[in-house]
Amino acid sequence: MNQIAPSITGVTEGLALELKSWLDPARPAHLAVIVRTLIALRNHGGGSLLVGYDNDGNLRTDSAGFDVTIAYHIDRVQDVVSKYASERFEIAVTYERSAAGDHPRIEVPTGIRTPVRVKASIVEQRANAAVTLLAAGEVPVRTLESNGRPSTAPASDPDWERLMQVCFDNREADIGRFIRRHLGGVAPALAELVATVKAIPSPDEVGDFLERGRVRFDVAFASAELPKRAADLRALGGREVALVISPSPNRFGPTQDFLHRMLASAPRFTSYPPWLDTTAAGPKYAPQVRDGCWEALIYADEIFDLLTFNVFDPNGKFYERRLLLPDVIARRNGGRPRTVLGERQALTDVVEVLATGLAFASALNIADEQHTLHWAFRWSGLAGRHVDEWFMRGPSEYVSADDVSPICKVSFSADTPVSALAPVVEQLMAPMFAMFRGYEEPSTQVGETLLEVIQRRSKF
Repeated sequence: MNQIAPSITGVTEGLALELKSWLDPARPAHLAVIVRTLIALRNHGGGSLLVGYDNDGNLRTDSAGFDVTIAYHIDRVQDVVSKYASERFEIAVTYERSAAGDHPRIEVPTGIRTPVRVKASIVEQRANAAVTLLAAGEVPVRTLESNGRPSTAPASDPDWERLMQVCFDNREADIGRFIRRHLGGVAPALAELVATVKAIPSPDEVGDFLERGRVRFDVAFASAELPKRAADLRALGGREVALVISPSPNRFGPTQDFLHRMLASAPRFTSYPPWLDTTAAGPKYAPQVRDGCWEALIYADEIFDLLTFNVFDPNGKFYERRLLLPDVIARRNGGRPRTVLGERQALTDVVEVLATGLAFASALNIADEQHTLHWAFRWSGLAGRHVDEWFMRGPSEYVSADDVSPICKVSFSADTPVSALAPVVEQLMAPMFAMFRGYEEPSTQVGETLLEVIQRRSKF
């Protein structure tokens, strides 16, 4: 069903997000762009096509010149997919509204098991000659290979390797889910062996980088010219994460190419993704190079409350500090911040963080079993919060007495499929959830949340 999609953050183009000006599906040239992009996003592992946007991420202010809600009705777009894609996949259509009208957002899910190709050509008559705009047999992909920027192009040799890995990972994840669902009670040892990620001890280095990230945030916050209310947002606490990849990649420096690769690779499954591209907020918040790392701090309080700090180290180290989603949206929704953790919101956040780390590894060309992703998470501002809003009205109150969680660590191989991360998420978050009077997250809910996120069905 068509609906209106809210947006928390600015829009910047990436491998999982394509921005286009007004495209009229009734025009063959525009239809070819739509079909090629949707298939490319499917081959990428899911993503979004936004129509009616400028390259800078802003909504266009001119009229589309046609009835957008009719042209992009979900049934019509689904018919286009069925006609031109070799494998049918279900899409979703939402809209962002502006003074110019409705701007379509087409969501393409993950789950490919074989590469999707163009099934039928799109041809246009020009000057008494037939011009092929989209050729049958083409395999479009989202890539950085053609010009170093996110773009859609026919698959080349480097793209084929990643495409086949995406297909293989989805097949592997299907086997894992089958075993967990059907053999878990009969053969727990076999289910655990096949359906979980191999545990790797986290090194002290990731904990050290978490602490260094906090210090860098303190320095950046003190030196930034922020309004007094920023201190109130800082006092709310939030979630910190550090990622250290080992062995360290050494092919990049603190260049624009490195930063663009990282930002473009982020899957952006939700409306509040980790490692925000702060360039969308204007020059004041644009990333800067400090001590050999890209660093950015963003504050905003116009619609939502945002206070986020990012570090991108080309040596394979990443840090982020951000507010919890319930605090970000509290004022807009007429609520009070620092009252709930947000059980589902916290799960969604961790899933997307881990998925983004794997995307970073892929963009660094090290998504293999020789490289390991080491993680450290920490939550703060927890004292007095309920684990979820539901428990504020229920008979059992799961409330945290302590303010700061222990540092929660986990490690896994850089070639781990995102869809296989449920056991990792459960293991990682257990110490934090236990702070809420021994609350235990149901395993089924972890798995459900993981699928909602990677299939782009999360409501957050």
